[in-house]
Amino acid sequence: MTDKTALAVDNLKVIFPGPSGVVRAVEGVSLQVREGECAAIVGESGSGKSVTSLAVMKLLDTPPAVIRADRLEFEGRDLLPLSEREMQDIRGREMAMIFQDALTALNPVMTVGRQLDEVFRRHRHMSRKEAKQASIEALRLIPVAETLVLSSSNQRINVANSSHLAHGRFLRFIQTLPTWHSDPLQ
Repeated sequence: MTDKTALAVDNLKVIFPGPSGVVRAVEGVSLQVREGECAAIVGESGSGKSVTSLAVMKLLDTPPAVIRADRLEFEGRDLLPLSEREMQDIRGREMAMIFQDALTALNPVMTVGRQLDEVFRRHRHMSRKEAKQASIEALRLIPVAETLVLSSSNQRINVANSSHLAHGRFLRFIQTLPTWHSDPLQ
C-alpha cells in the first residue's frame, strides 16, 4: 500500500429538490481511499450509501440531483468539472459500479462475450479479435462453471467484474447486496 490518494471526497452533499420539499440524501460525506486500500461505506437502508457512490461516479441525473463537494478527486484529477464524455472515459476503464441487483448486471439479449468485448473495445481501443481474446482471458480469471450457464447471482457478479479484473489497478464501488444474492446454492 502507498500513501498516494486514489479517491478524495470532502464535504459531499446530494439533494433532490421536489414539489414537496428538498430531500437531503447525502450531507457532508468525506473520505479518502489510498491506492491499494479497501474501504467500505456501511449504513442502514436509505442512509445514502448508493447515492454517495453514484454521485462520486457522476451517474446521477443533474437535475434533478444537485451535487456539491468541496473536493471530489480521483487520482489527483478533479471530477467536478468533467463532462459526461470525459467521465465515460474514466468509468469502465479506471472505476466502475457493481450494481446492487446482480440479476440485471448483464444484458440478457447479448452474449457474455459480446458484452465483455464491448468494454475492451471501448476502453482499451482493441480490435474485435484482440477484444475477444481479452474477454476469454478475463473469464479465465473468475470462477464460472465450464458451461457458462449463468444460473446463479454469484456467477453473474463474477462475469460482470471480469473485465475489471483484467485491467489490474482499478477502483470499484461495491454496493450492499441482499444476502440471497450471495447464496452459493442458488
